[in-house]
Amino acid sequence: MRTPFDRTTALASPGFIAPLTLLVLNDFVLKPAFHNALTGKLSDFAGLFALTLFTAILWPRRRLLFACSIAGAFTFWKTSATIGSATRSG
Repeated sequence: MRTPFDRTTALASPGFIAPLTLLVLNDFVLKPAFHNALTGKLSDFAGLFALTLFTAILWPRRRLLFACSIAGAFTFWKTSATIGSATRSG
């Protein structure tokens, strides 16, 4: 017998709270203190992880669609930012 999916419990789970805490800690403490490539990548990773989990919790039947959409949008955003900055500086 399957148990019903409880979204409130999932949003309060350590698997969701940990990346969200890491994102906030990184943005408000680590970035101002160190501001290097590691803090930027840490922010990207934690944000993507938390956003993907959040959408999977809210829409469990569409989790693969949202995960692929988030990954594609992030890749496009980072690629276009890299291409745009390379074009302007050259």
